[in-house]
Amino acid sequence: MTLTGLFVRFTLYYLGLLALFVVAAVVFGFKGGFSLGIIVQLLATLAAGRQFCRANGRYFQGRERPAVALGTVVIALALQFPGSWLHIQSGALALSAVMAGLAVSLALSLVTATVALFLLKGRRARFDA
Repeated sequence: MTLTGLFVRFTLYYLGLLALFVVAAVVFGFKGGFSLGIIVQLLATLAAGRQFCRANGRYFQGRERPAVALGTVVIALALQFPGSWLHIQSGALALSAVMAGLAVSLALSLVTATVALFLLKGRRARFDA
């Protein structure tokens, strides 16, 4: 699998998990919207990363690790952008509030991607499970 394939899978996992978690949040009355995105990003990164490792029979090497971390962060922020833009255009939020939210989201996304990639790292390449 290539990194492009990983990013496509990450995007699909991210959107699918986000939809699932939003429905669950509405049904169960969960109000933690910001933490929801971080959890979704962590799970999507782990799922796509595990598929990459299984398909290639190895863990991320060299420049792949930072490329995956930055790629997943960029995708996650890009998927958040349309909603943010609608909030700005509708006047519901000021541009400064949205930019501050995106800055915090960027920082947390970088941490989330780093944690996910750390969890995918191991000493032996066993992917039979």
